[in-house]
Amino acid sequence: MIHRHTGGLEISFQGSRHRVDIHRHTGGLEISEQEYFIKDQIHRHTGGLEIYSDIRHRKNSIHRHTGGLEIGNNDTVALFAIHRHTGGLEIETKTGIRTA
Repeated sequence: MIHRHTGGLEISFQGSRHRVDIHRHTGGLEISEQEYFIKDQIHRHTGGLEIYSDIRHRKNSIHRHTGGLEIGNNDTVALFAIHRHTGGLEIETKTGIRTA
């Protein structure tokens, strides 16, 4: 479920590799999910946001240079939720049903 208040969001889905690629042209936000490795990588080119998920420890390490982003991960329900306060981008991915 993706809801973005302002425009310029492009989403492509490759079911064969179970991969979801989200590229936001305005703001330079790029999100990649590879369920084959159960790994989430987020790199925001403008603003310097990088998020890595370590599957060995089930832990998310968040390094954020500039403000306004809140990220929560709940492993019990296999839910990866991103809420960006600035720009109004909200993304929820339930890996159990492989939807975005």
